[in-house]
Amino acid sequence: SAVMAFNTTPVAMDRVKNTKWELFGDPVEVKDSYVYLGTITPANGTGWKDHVAKAIEKAKRRSADLLWVCRADKGIRSRTAVVLWQSIVRPLLEYASELWSGQVTATEMKDIESVQTTFLRGTLGLHANGSGVSDDVLRAEAGCERIQDRWAKLTMGYWRRIFAAKPGRLLRVVAEFRHGEYVASAGAGFGSRGWMPSAKQTLTAAGLDYYWQNTAAAPDEGVGGWSDLVYEAVDRHSNTSRQSRMTGMSSTGTYMHIKSWGLNPEPYSFSAGECDRIGQHVPERYLDDRKCLKGTRLKLLCRLNCLPLMDRVGREVKPRWPKENRICFACLSLKEKAVVEDVHHFIMECSSYSDKRERLLSSVRSIIDGSAGELIAGDFQAMDSTSQAHILLGKRFGDPSAENSIDRLVKRFLTKAWNIRSGLTDKVNTVLSTSYDVFTAKAG
Repeated sequence: SAVMAFNTTPVAMDRVKNTKWELFGDPVEVKDSYVYLGTITPANGTGWKDHVAKAIEKAKRRSADLLWVCRADKGIRSRTAVVLWQSIVRPLLEYASELWSGQVTATEMKDIESVQTTFLRGTLGLHANGSGVSDDVLRAEAGCERIQDRWAKLTMGYWRRIFAAKPGRLLRVVAEFRHGEYVASAGAGFGSRGWMPSAKQTLTAAGLDYYWQNTAAAPDEGVGGWSDLVYEAVDRHSNTSRQSRMTGMSSTGTYMHIKSWGLNPEPYSFSAGECDRIGQHVPERYLDDRKCLKGTRLKLLCRLNCLPLMDRVGREVKPRWPKENRICFACLSLKEKAVVEDVHHFIMECSSYSDKRERLLSSVRSIIDGSAGELIAGDFQAMDSTSQAHILLGKRFGDPSAENSIDRLVKRFLTKAWNIRSGLTDKVNTVLSTSYDVFTAKAG
């Protein structure tokens, strides 16, 4: 136990500190903050800054410990690593977030989101800056949602619980009083302080203003109905904002065409929990492959547009090379026209892998010809090389079984092509003192 004086004058605080406090004969300290029900409560009533800082510190430490076990070179599945993180680390960032998440600063929000993205970069084997991979792409590939979206769902769940409480409960009485103050003063009175403004902001952002105006409406939805309503609203808002962010990024253009963003149907679901979730919250199935680890990693790097080809090498070297200088030396060695060596060139154009590419495309056409999906072999044949590359890298066409077969062929092709290129990779590493080799864990 401890003694705390809340929001008092300096004179009164001196009196408190100079008073001898005892509890059953034992001395009791006077403190400026106290951990109550797992949250750090400050005496000056300034909010949740100390609690948030402590939560971030603990989450970073626990996430780093877990990452040591779940790094890409350890061989653990990305799906498994994410489940562990969500079970062990994420609760630290969500405890009591219904109360404090609306008062988190932009800097604190960035730190909190980075705990998850740093872990994902480690489990997917991306270096510190992620080779230019955006956080949205990173989360979508691993099937994770933003922490702030989780907070929104929890906050609105708490909104219903407050106004579903019995009318005489102090919790509801205070909430109704503060809500009335806020509405009557148009957000300028005492109701504009504390939790109520953040609750309004959360409801408004999700398009649920009606439930702010009518506090009895949320309880009327029932527990299950309200949960479904809130999750759908938050996911819809999150998907819209995600699309807006990614549209303005040049690095995400290809990924936006490859990833399936709509509701995930049952045939593509690893478990019942993935069924009808929005695409950005569903991890990619090809990452579960433990038989072709090198091919899986190469496909990941191609999808995320960070395979260590000359385009990436020139982008990361200091000073950065002009785009036109990041040429394919494999083509140059064949005395062909100098072109930029990017992911599309590597998969669809480079003459060094033409024989293997033709066999790959022929096999893919055969698989599509016998599939039950919406794509037919003739349409695939008539596609431009960019659209064909999207299919090779995992764009869905309605037949999971056929897509799995194509996935295995593509991984085999990427592995063989990358092995052919190994001499060039070695020379780049020697000259630039880099380590652009594609490392994988031992299958076990």
